[in-house]
Formats: sequence, structure tokens, C-alpha cells
Amino acid sequence: MGFYFRVAPGVRVRLTGRGVRTSLGPRAARVHVGAGGPGVSTGAGPVSYYHGLGGSRPRRRGSTGQRSRSLAAATKAEQAEQIARAIDAVLELHRPHFPPAERPEAERWDVLPLGELIRRREKAAAAEHWLFAVRKRRAARKRARATAIAEHAALVRSADVQQEQDQLVLDAWWHRLLDNDHDAVLAALARALEDNDAESAPVGVEADVASVVVRVPDAEALPERIPGTTAAGNLSLRKATRSQWNALYSHMVAGYVVVTAKEVLATAPSIREAGVVAVRRTPADAYGDREPEALMAARFTRETLEGVRWEEADAMQVLTDASTEYVLEQKGIAREIQALDTDDHPDIAAAVRVIDLDDDDDE
Repeated sequence: MGFYFRVAPGVRVRLTGRGVRTSLGPRAARVHVGAGGPGVSTGAGPVSYYHGLGGSRPRRRGSTGQRSRSLAAATKAEQAEQIARAIDAVLELHRPHFPPAERPEAERWDVLPLGELIRRREKAAAAEHWLFAVRKRRAARKRARATAIAEHAALVRSADVQQEQDQLVLDAWWHRLLDNDHDAVLAALARALEDNDAESAPVGVEADVASVVVRVPDAEALPERIPGTTAAGNLSLRKATRSQWNALYSHMVAGYVVVTAKEVLATAPSIREAGVVAVRRTPADAYGDREPEALMAARFTRETLEGVRWEEADAMQVLTDASTEYVLEQKGIAREIQALDTDDHPDIAAAVRVIDLDDDDDE
């Protein structure tokens, strides 16, 4: 039996170093989220009401390429420190905690405090009369005060009504999310995943299972040297062995897969299981084109991730021990990670086919 992964009809995902753009749903009710700003279009007219869920999300740690490119100009000690930080960042990719989504609460319109509104209205009313027309100015201020009190009460009522209406919209959407409504879950996941350093996007929801793709960096993003010490105790920067480099890259890919599954389950309260496929770009062919290829796929449930000792377990441990299923191919003694043979996994092949890669950000 192949890896279970579902791609919704009509989904297209554009992954680029500058952001993600996801198109979801049929043409009559198509959701566009990601780079360029979110929005929903329906046959009844445009709707663009969104509300963040579960508070702020921690930013995921991204590719270590920028750090490694700056090492040449640093001293050996600085190089060692930067490399160590880059390696730590890779090994900690899977650790961020995502607060579970909560029922959103509509914000209330700001209403100018009554005292400030009275002061402004009285000042404007008094300014309409000559400075020494004391009685007229006093009467004008009195009328302005009464008008300001009535105006403030109307503004408060309007703010209350608007908040109630906004809350009805949010509650309707929240219940759709709790009911695992296909479009609501896809839109919520797209919005949650769109600002991550590793581009990721949902591609399908079936019952209580969500399917997501995440683009991982190429192996060249990793530092080629690792810090160590010589027999005499001096600092050294030795070239990483092939096995060390491959192990670190495997941890990077697994880290992105695990952390993506964690964010999916935190964003969609009724999703029970998250399937994640990690993809990267192939080397350029004779025409300079690069295509997506799948490197790893895994499925996690809330139950299997519950109780994981996140500060102790590494990403590969979580992948092998806490996933209900995973697909990973490694080759040789050095355990080099290989592109998955999608002929054996038609569901993974379907995920790769909906991905468009934008290589304009290549450096």
C-alpha cells in the first residue's frame, strides 16, 4: 500500500524564495493566499475578512546558506562560532511550539473617550464667537457638550453593533474550521504557513487528515566545515565527512517535516492527522530548468506527537518513533538521502505535480 496523501482538485502551489502563493478550490469560489496578500473571491462578490488564530507564531528557523556564505571573511574563532550556530539551528528546526488555535474574538472599533470628544466639540463651538462674547461662548459650549454626549453614545452603540456582526462572521468561520470544512481548513493552513522561512502550503484535506508540502533547501545550504579541536587542544575547522554532511542534511529535512506537521495540527483544531511531503529543486538540466522532487514524506497524529520530549529528541528520532508512516530513501554507507521514486508512491507523485517552483531567486 502506498503512502496516503491527498491533493484537492484545483490546487496549485507556487513556491518561491520570496513567498508562497496558493490557489485553492473551484473557479466559482477560489481562495488565493500567500505572497501578494490574502483574499477570497466568490460568485457572490469579494470577501476579505481574516483573523489570526492562536496568537503569534514563532518564526521557523530557515536555511543556513546566508550564514555559511559569510564565513570566509571571519576569523577562525568567529567562523567556528557561526558554524556552530548554523548547525544548532538545523538541529533545532523541529523544536518550536505552536499554541493551539482558539476561537477568535472580534476587535472593537476605537471610540474617542467622552472627555476628549467634549473638549474638542466645546473648543470648536466657542471658536465660532468673538473672544469677549462670554455669554454666547458659554451657551455654545453647553450645547456642544450635550451634542458630544449624544454623539459619543451613538458611536459606542455603533461600535458594539459592528463588533457583534464581526463576531458572527468569525464564529461562523470558526465552526467551519471545527467541522473540518475543506475550504476553511485549507485557507487557515495556507495563511498559517505562508510566512515561514521554509515555503510550505496545504494541498488537500480529506475528513480529518490534512496534506501539506514543504520546500527544503538544497544540501549546499549547509556549512562544509565543522568546528573541532586538534590533539593539542587547538581550535580547528575540518571538512565534514560525507557521512556527517548527509546526517546533518537528513536532520534538516526531517526538522522541516516535523515542524510543519506540528503547525498544521496547532492551526486546525479538528484535524487529527497531518501528512507532509518535503520537496526540493533538482539540479539544473541542459536547458537550465529545475523541477521539484520529493525527498521525504511522513504522517503524524496528535496522539503520536503527544508526550514527545522536544528538548531532547532529535528530528530523526521524532520521524522514526512518532510518525505513523514515513518514506525515506538513503544510499550507501554515507547514508545520502535520495529522491523518492514516485512511481511507487502515486499520492506523493500527485503532490509533486501541483508544485510550481520559481527559480528567479537563485543566487
